Amino acid sequence: MRNHELGDEILQALWMKKNEQGKVLNQQNSEPLEKIDASYKKLITEDKIRQSNGEYSLTALGEAIGRQLVRRHRLAERLFHDLLGFSDEQSHIIGCGFEHFLEDDATDAVCTFLGHPPTCPHNSPIPEGPCCRNRKKQISPLILPLHDLDVGKKGKVTFVRSDDHKITDRLIALGIYPGQVVHLHQKIPTFLIQVDETEIGVEAGVAATIFVRPVE
Repeated sequence: MRNHELGDEILQALWMKKNEQGKVLNQQNSEPLEKIDASYKKLITEDKIRQSNGEYSLTALGEAIGRQLVRRHRLAERLFHDLLGFSDEQSHIIGCGFEHFLEDDATDAVCTFLGHPPTCPHNSPIPEGPCCRNRKKQISPLILPLHDLDVGKKGKVTFVRSDDHKITDRLIALGIYPGQVVHLHQKIPTFLIQVDETEIGVEAGVAATIFVRPVE
């Protein structure tokens, strides 16, 4: 059963305090004190936290939920920062929303999509999930830079991530845009790719901006 948002924040804060040397959440809480106290009481009745000598600690249930909340938050940050180009601050704000409703199977799908990243954009560790422990069955992310595609393989272009309009304009002029299938022939001394019947050479830096989904 998913907790209310304020309760989620409390569970995350307690989890980080226990597992990350007292690290605290990077967010301001403006809720009234009465509401915060009510959230603590609710978490106690749900057997997610316990109180002893004025200190709150996680139960086994609260530990598991707190860990998963942190995992969802940091994976969401990674997704919006790396693939969609949001700033660190924007990614953090978005992560604060995603952590409350992203289901476990969707969380693992995002993790696999990103290639099981070990840290968030702020370099905090992302707790592993079942998909990470079983990564031998899920070796590659669903979408990866052309730079990382194996020679001889094909990939369908999903997007180009570059702030340089000259690069994106050049790629479009060469026929490299979302939906196109490219065939990677070589990486050294330059990336040689085939689009339809045309072979095109691009620099390694440009190849790193082209994201593809591997296809047979």
